[in-house]
Amino acid sequence: MTIINDLDQRKVAEGVESVGRELLSELPGLSKGQVIIAGTAVTIPVLCQVRPRHTPHGGKSKDAAQIWIRESERR
Repeated sequence: MTIINDLDQRKVAEGVESVGRELLSELPGLSKGQVIIAGTAVTIPVLCQVRPRHTPHGGKSKDAAQIWIRESERR
């Protein structure tokens, strides 16, 4: 998604070797829902538009800190 911070852009460049300067220059200008897909799943980085979600969000994050506390108290 949109990445404006220079440090964040450098981290993206470090993490995805195939991302060129031209593609990095587009990061600040991405609009809502635009993403750049890169990595082993694609041969070259691809600019894509993500559609709005059609289904309600059904997932719930676990409270890792509370789980850790509870489990540590059991011991």
